[in-house]
Amino acid sequence: MSEALTVSGAPNPLRGEVAITLGGRAQVMRPTFAAIMEIEAELGGVVPLARRAAKGEFGLRDLTVVIRAGLNGAGGDETLEDVGALVLEAGVANVTAPVRDFLTNVLNGLSGT
Repeated sequence: MSEALTVSGAPNPLRGEVAITLGGRAQVMRPTFAAIMEIEAELGGVVPLARRAAKGEFGLRDLTVVIRAGLNGAGGDETLEDVGALVLEAGVANVTAPVRDFLTNVLNGLSGT
C-alpha cells in the first residue's frame, strides 16, 4: 500500500468522508466524482450496489472495489490487489459497516451528511 499517498487521520464529514481501519492504520475514504465513476465502471450503478449491500449480498470484490475507490478519492494510489489483501487481513465483517456508510453518503449527497 502506498504510504505516502493514502490519507489517514480523522474523516471530514462535510466531504462525506468515512474512516476505515486497514493494515492497522485509520484510513479515509472520500466519495469523489472519480471514485463514484470507478465504482460504477467496476460494479455497475451505485444504487443497485447499495441495495445488494442492504440485503447482505455484498461480496469481497464489491467491498474491495468500493474501498479502493474511496481511498483513491482521498488521494491514495492503491491497487485492487493491495486493498484486497488488506480487506482479508482486516476481515470482511470489519470493513462492511464503513463501506455501507460510504455508499450512504454517496446516495444522500454531501449536504445530507
